[in-house]
Order: sequence, then C-alpha cells, then structure tokens
Amino acid sequence: MLIGVDGYSYHRLFGDVRPGEVPAGERWHDPAPLFEHARSLALDCVLLETCFLPSPEEIDPDIFQAAGPTKVALSWGHPHGLEGGRSRSAEADARRWMEYAADLGHTLMRITAGSPRTRGAEPAADLIARLALPLRRLSDVAEKLGLKLALENHADLRAAELIELLARVDHPALAICLDNVNLLRVGDDLMSGVRLLAPLTVVVHLKDCKPGDPCVEGGPVSATLGTGVIDLPAILAELASANFSGSICVEFGSLGPNDVDERAMIEGSVCWLRRHLAVSDPRPSVM
Repeated sequence: MLIGVDGYSYHRLFGDVRPGEVPAGERWHDPAPLFEHARSLALDCVLLETCFLPSPEEIDPDIFQAAGPTKVALSWGHPHGLEGGRSRSAEADARRWMEYAADLGHTLMRITAGSPRTRGAEPAADLIARLALPLRRLSDVAEKLGLKLALENHADLRAAELIELLARVDHPALAICLDNVNLLRVGDDLMSGVRLLAPLTVVVHLKDCKPGDPCVEGGPVSATLGTGVIDLPAILAELASANFSGSICVEFGSLGPNDVDERAMIEGSVCWLRRHLAVSDPRPSVM
C-alpha cells in the first residue's frame, strides 16, 4: 500500500472555507507549498484537487516538478462532480482534465458523480439510471487514454448503490475511491460498507473524526488519524483481506469552528499510518 494525502486536506489554505470553519491564517495560490510538505514527509503520492488549479490550458507544467519523487494524480469533482448526471458541461470538464492527466503521464484520476446537494431526496434507481451513460462515456475515454477512474462515494451514494452503478456501467476503466466517513454520512454501516466496496477500490480517502452526528451538513469534524472515534485498524484489516494494494490518502473534510494546524494534523496522520502499515505491500499500485 502507498501512503499519501489528498489535497483537499489543505482546503482552507487554498481559500475554500466550509460552513462552520474559520479561514486559515495564510493563503496558497499554487500547489508548490503542498508539494513541499509532501516531500518533507516522504509521501508516496498526492491527489491534487483540480478545483484549486487554474484551467488545464493555463497551468504551467513545471509546477509538477516541485513534487519531486512524489507521485501525483488529479482529483476531480469538488464540490458537485457530474451533478448527478444532469450536466453535460461537467462531463466535458471531467474529460478535459482526463486528457490533461494523460498528457502528464498519469494513470489514475479520482472523480465524483455528485454531492449531498445534487442527490437530494431522489430515488437511488433514478440517479443510477441517469449516471450510467455519462460514466460509461467517460470510462471509454479513460480506457483510450490509459487512465483508471476512481469514483468516490461522495456522500451522494450508499455503498450498495455505488456497487449497482458500477455494475450498470460495467467497464474495466472504472473503479472506486473509498471514503470511510462518507459511508457514515449516508447512513451506511461502516464496516459493512468497507467490506462491500474494498474489492473494487483502488484509492482510499482515510478519515478519522470527532464524536458527533455524522449526518450533519458538511460531515463530522475531522481529526488526526488515531485520535477520533473511527475504528481505523479494522478498516485497514478489511482492506488487507480484500488484497487492496493501492494508495491510502489522508483526507480531512470539515475542520470545525476552531483554528487548526492542517499540516501538523497531516503529519500526525502519516505517522499513524506508517506505524499501522509496518509491512509494505510489494505489489504494484495503479498510481
């Protein structure tokens, strides 16, 4: 397993302040500080959120050199992804970023189908039916580009619904990005959801959180791995039993009403992961 971080963990530093959060004391205008932090931690990989980048046509490709030996993949879809399959413009934007990722030599890109806001109270069957065709089109493009798409459970789909959607699309270029706390946000049982999704998962967003209702808007307040209420060792054991060999990325959602040090939280989380993944998996990863 590879250890990394999803760039959304730094969202306040990029100026994205979620409801209930306080702004960070500094503002980043490019990913160079993120890459510098990743290098200082000797991370295997970084998922770079495209929402914090200019358009692909405006990006200076030299910025990626700052990542050094750290592998980089793009993470597309914040906040509303494909808007539940309602937006052809969102689909076109995803395709544009896929082409850019392939030009950079990437082999994986994380995407989202929607968000709690785009899901609303719509029956799951309607949402799945509407998403199947655009996801199949994007998967066809991904296959031609040599990409694997990792579709996240983005607090819009329950685990069983996501499995049904992938079965409808039925494409080898489409896999899963598993977010354990997002399972709780939609009412899934944590370990049942992990067990169901793990065999199709290529990337994990691993989160811990403080006590509280996981269904609150924006999700529960994130915590440094190992300091919250989530049974993280059980999740890692379930992934291992499913022969998962991809990337486990530290990610934070809501950081709560108090000022926090994201970098220190990431550092503590990476230390926790390294202690609990003492034996690295020698099998190749898709990232």
